[in-house]
Amino acid sequence: MSATNVNNWQVSGKGTFHIEHDGFHLMVFRRGSSYRVGVTPPWNPNAPIWGQREYVTQADAMAAAVAGIDHVKSQEPAGWREQRAAKLADSPF
Repeated sequence: MSATNVNNWQVSGKGTFHIEHDGFHLMVFRRGSSYRVGVTPPWNPNAPIWGQREYVTQADAMAAAVAGIDHVKSQEPAGWREQRAAKLADSPF
């Protein structure tokens, strides 16, 4: 599934476009006449990182949200992936 394809995004009741991509929750919402983006990292699902830029089109904002994953990955806590893998290995499910 391509996150840059608008048809793959879901729309919340408040009109926010969102999609799960590569373990990240991406959000695009309209504010006034422009669009803004947010990316929620898998290591902190209750703390989205909101972009500061505004985009003229929804498609540009969606592409920026996908591109923003690389920026957010640079903030990943050391050892997070290993800790998560260990927890999953110990899970009975």
